Amino acid sequence: MVPVLVFAAISLVTLGGAIAVVTNKNVLHSAYFLVLAFVGVASV
Repeated sequence: MVPVLVFAAISLVTLGGAIAVVTNKNVLHSAYFLVLAFVGVASV
């Protein structure tokens, strides 16, 4: 049960970061969110 919850949490962070990259207008913030999305993908 715990691994499923950890996977779900990491997936939500990754998805949120990816959506923020596309919707954010500030380039620097988009780069930060892109790093967050990459870290999320790497941790899955």
